[in-house]
Amino acid sequence: MNSTQFEDAKHLTCFDSDVKMKAVFKQNIPHLEYLYLAGGEPRFQLAYVPLLKMLLDAGKLDVNIQFITNMTGYRYHDVNFFELLDEFKNATIVGSVDSIGATFEKIRVGATWDQVIATRREMMKYSLRFILQPLVTNLNISSLHDLHQSWVQQGFVEKDQVRLLVLTDRKSTRL
Repeated sequence: MNSTQFEDAKHLTCFDSDVKMKAVFKQNIPHLEYLYLAGGEPRFQLAYVPLLKMLLDAGKLDVNIQFITNMTGYRYHDVNFFELLDEFKNATIVGSVDSIGATFEKIRVGATWDQVIATRREMMKYSLRFILQPLVTNLNISSLHDLHQSWVQQGFVEKDQVRLLVLTDRKSTRL
């Protein structure tokens, strides 16, 4: 994470510097059981890499890690994020994929469906658990069955590895 990205993200944390945050993280590694990494492609993953490397250096491979991703990428500079996560015994990727094809591209402006498919195929090279987690809105409710059916048929997800989130706070798109 460069200094501009840190300044942009600083409001999301109680730390006034990444040095302090890393020091507190390192101090608590022996007690860490669960780590939730909430997406933010590609900006915030760069902040996750040093934290994960600190865990690896400490030999703390049994942490239950859950990483939420919109599936638009997995490589951040010289780091393959899936390869890094695969070092841990309990890493789960949660794919926030809200629809399929053109509907997905309308919801996730700037992303392409081909990116999502390529990312899922890359992820499958590793022994990472995967959960598909669409955010249900009035924009995708009619295409969720197609998404689920397509991904099950392609072997991208098991039929019971889907967790739905229902949008309730944005009046324009909530159910």
